Amino acid sequence: MLYVPYGKKLTYTQTPGRNVFKDIIEMDPAIMNISLLLSCNSKGSITINGTTVFTNKIGSVDILEDAENTIVFTPKENCKLEQVCFNGFDITTSVENNTLKAVIPAKSQMVVMFSKQGDMNNDGRLDISDVVSLVNLILGQ
Repeated sequence: MLYVPYGKKLTYTQTPGRNVFKDIIEMDPAIMNISLLLSCNSKGSITINGTTVFTNKIGSVDILEDAENTIVFTPKENCKLEQVCFNGFDITTSVENNTLKAVIPAKSQMVVMFSKQGDMNNDGRLDISDVVSLVNLILGQ
């Protein structure tokens, strides 16, 4: 289950990798007055400013608002960081060596998805469909 800011469900349903979550639910605006709403699947953990805060959870986190935060994404064995979305935008390319240094404004949301190495279709399994997807990618199909 993935909780998203109120009014942003459509944005997240159109985000690549969203099939990792069975349900996407908009948060009640009354409980959105938090520093950072963070969700992470079970294939990794997240450390913010030296404190591991999430492994397979969804919830709020206290951060240094309007100051630089260091966020480290730690995939489990045989997994990789797949995607990081911040306030509805894919910022995965901003992550270097599984680390992101960022100023995070209040009332922000981050969605982090880890996947198994080689899991081309993000279904949580390594099987022939992943091989077919990889071959098609190589062939440009």
